[in-house]
Amino acid sequence: MISGGVVNGAVYGAKALGDADFNSVSISGGTVKGVVHGGDSNTGDANGNVVTISGGHIDRNVYGGHAPGGKAINNRVILEGSPEFGSASTLYGGSNGIGDGNTLEVRTKGLTVYDVKNFQNYHFLLPANMQHGETVLKLTNTTDVTDISDSKISVARQGGSTLLYQGEQVTLIHTEGGLNTSNIQQGKLTGYQGISLEYAFDLSSDTNNLYAMVTADAIVRDQAKAPVEARASMMALSLQGADLVAGSGISNALSAVSSSEVAAFGAMSGGQARYHSGSHTDVNGVGVMLGAAKRYSLNDGTLAAGVFFEGGRGSYDTYNNLGAGAVRGSGRAHYAGAGLLARHDWDTGLYAEASLRGGRITSDWSSGDLGVADASYDSSVSYFGAHAGVGYVWSISQRTSLDVSAKYFWTHQGSDSASIAGDPYHFKATNSQRTRLGARVNYDFSDRIIGYAGAAWEREYDSVARATAYGLATASPSLKGNTGVFEVGFNAKPDAKSPLTLGLGVQGYTGKREGVSGTLDMRWAF
Repeated sequence: MISGGVVNGAVYGAKALGDADFNSVSISGGTVKGVVHGGDSNTGDANGNVVTISGGHIDRNVYGGHAPGGKAINNRVILEGSPEFGSASTLYGGSNGIGDGNTLEVRTKGLTVYDVKNFQNYHFLLPANMQHGETVLKLTNTTDVTDISDSKISVARQGGSTLLYQGEQVTLIHTEGGLNTSNIQQGKLTGYQGISLEYAFDLSSDTNNLYAMVTADAIVRDQAKAPVEARASMMALSLQGADLVAGSGISNALSAVSSSEVAAFGAMSGGQARYHSGSHTDVNGVGVMLGAAKRYSLNDGTLAAGVFFEGGRGSYDTYNNLGAGAVRGSGRAHYAGAGLLARHDWDTGLYAEASLRGGRITSDWSSGDLGVADASYDSSVSYFGAHAGVGYVWSISQRTSLDVSAKYFWTHQGSDSASIAGDPYHFKATNSQRTRLGARVNYDFSDRIIGYAGAAWEREYDSVARATAYGLATASPSLKGNTGVFEVGFNAKPDAKSPLTLGLGVQGYTGKREGVSGTLDMRWAF
């Protein structure tokens, strides 16, 4: 690698007596006064060599592969940044006419060289700040016609903040000496900007220029949905926290104060669930809540109210099955917050309950399936939630009771913005609205052990993760749908007079959410 100073002679990735294969040269600064060879062989072939020039000054010619006595095939010359070239510098894919698969890849604009020769492929990766009317590569050879006939041309665009629009045009190659473009890959071709946008380009040429014109405004690619799956995963983890509060949280607070005015309670749940979001996301999470509650005696019953702190941590794997192939991603998330809860029980068996919660949830996401190295982002947003429910408890027998309930849940996740592989994404705020109708049978095995089993139907009405890339809407993962919830568990005391109660439970899910989770309950009456 050359990054500074002056090199008076030639630069070689390798110079071999036999074949010169799969070597590389990188120049980012300094001055090179000699020729540059990716691979050099006088008698053999030069295959798969790469020359990358991102800066500095090159006085003489550049060869991807130099093989005067053999074949120069599959070599690549990459130009990026702002390198400078001598007045007679020519770029060669191969050093002779026996070559195939040699590629010139230009990742910048405004470059000037003398000429280009012996490339079969030309890849133009337009920089993010490329604008209508600008030129990528200017050739100063005014004596000979530059021959790019029979070559294959591809055009893409790096991620950035600006767009090209229908009818706008850039010049890929300009030369005053004339340009032979016969039998090149003509007509419409698809180009991309970052990971999110797709362009329709039309190649055209005249005596001195090769152009790429945008024939339609950019559209959002299907794979742009993949980063948005992380937002659905964040919401799924937050919803699991809401379930813990409205389930074991209120139940434990109520049981803890059933025989005392002040009590501490806690609950923990953990499990794995798959959420079908158009594709799917697998969420593995653990949530914890700790709180204190107090009981108030009323004329028509009792009121239990409490405060709590909550937190959770999880990981997730996202999956999108797209026409161009699967895009997988993964990430981690954690949340922390606090809240209030209350439940009023009437003497008739009727009850009403509610909770409020809020905090902050943080996550990251990355994928190696989007064709770039930096398809990742971090996010940190606020969340708020509430739930309200009513129910009725029937005493079927001295040991058995039936608890029938209806609950409503609302959860809000704030908006955020991120740069993903150079593409500007904006994630809109997400709201979840759910209802749950359920029944639970409680059975007193003894003074110390109470078992339960239940089932519920849950309906998600919203929870659509919406986002834009470059201001254009992406596809939206959704948690909307129906889920069946089943549970079984027990609560036990070490002895009948113990202030401590422990519980274990298992929940299963089928439908929009599929999986299993477990809960650990704890309460202590003072």
